[in-house]
Amino acid sequence: MKKWVLFLFHPQKHYLELSKQRPFFMKTLLLSALGFLLLLNFAQFFSWGKKGSTLFIFIISLVFSLIWGYLVANLLTGFVWISGKWVKGKASFSSIRSAFIYSCLPLLLNVLCWIGALFLFGRKLFLSMPGGSLLTIPEIYGVFLFTLLQVVGIIWSLILFLSLLGFVQKIELGKAMLNLIIAGLLLFVFSFFIALMTILSLFWFFS
Repeated sequence: MKKWVLFLFHPQKHYLELSKQRPFFMKTLLLSALGFLLLLNFAQFFSWGKKGSTLFIFIISLVFSLIWGYLVANLLTGFVWISGKWVKGKASFSSIRSAFIYSCLPLLLNVLCWIGALFLFGRKLFLSMPGGSLLTIPEIYGVFLFTLLQVVGIIWSLILFLSLLGFVQKIELGKAMLNLIIAGLLLFVFSFFIALMTILSLFWFFS
């Protein structure tokens, strides 16, 4: 446990050692955490609380968490791996994916926050505001704290990945940042293309 805590502050120093300790279990856990969070945020964004119960949203997110986390991790890794070639990165696809997965460790905090918030707020988390449901003053403070911890977990995870990316790619921090920026741009273009094709397909289907 101590080494995992140290990893959060000195990722490059402890990464290789920790990545050899029960790798299948840790990768499964972290991928599930990633997928679980993404699905819950998806449910929140689209206000699933209007049509489904909190228990239903929780179960669906939990059941598909590993599959969704695995797909997202591979997709993101693909863009980072491709853009890494342009900054003379030396890591393989699997090495980058492993670094990404282990950088998700702070997201376990986000999972705990979500579980706590589900008990405290229930369906209110998945209803549009302010029309969906009004919050009391204590609940507003609770949502603020929940959001703050979520942001901390995401930023911490991003910092870990940036550090590990430079480590596995054998490039300096600046190039690792450039690697991520280019990957982000590629992901944006890809997402825009998929969205455009979807809209055009729906327009053609219903026309």
